Amino acid sequence: MLIANFYYPMLDRNPFLVAGVGLFLLPALFHVISGIRKRLALDFDRIRSGYLYCGAVSIFVALLMVGNGAFDHSADVVVRTALVHKQAVHGKSGTSYMLRVRSWRAGRATEDLGVNARTYESVSREKGILVRMHPGRCGWPWYSGVFSE
Repeated sequence: MLIANFYYPMLDRNPFLVAGVGLFLLPALFHVISGIRKRLALDFDRIRSGYLYCGAVSIFVALLMVGNGAFDHSADVVVRTALVHKQAVHGKSGTSYMLRVRSWRAGRATEDLGVNARTYESVSREKGILVRMHPGRCGWPWYSGVFSE
């Protein structure tokens, strides 16, 4: 799912990423509970089925995310917005850059966009921001570029 999010970053990606983490941890939770109850041998088939089903559902959700972007052949729409906040998070695997911009969608105040270091450095509150939007094959909007005016 993280790879799908890298190539086709969706605006509403949080529910998908939370579902992915949940599906990853759910069978491990069953495994731990069974171990605490000293029933590993009795629950072996159920635990194995849990790992297999959760893995299959995780792969299916990741393929849906990739298909939403890969099979979206509609024309992109460039949306102009303004920067609200910039954030750089430094972690073990490197630095991730987020821009919080004013939303152009009804019912939302802001949108969070993941960008690369060059885009992060080039944007400012004084300049507008252009976002290249796509509607998505499954109806989940995603963006392919964020540019400073």
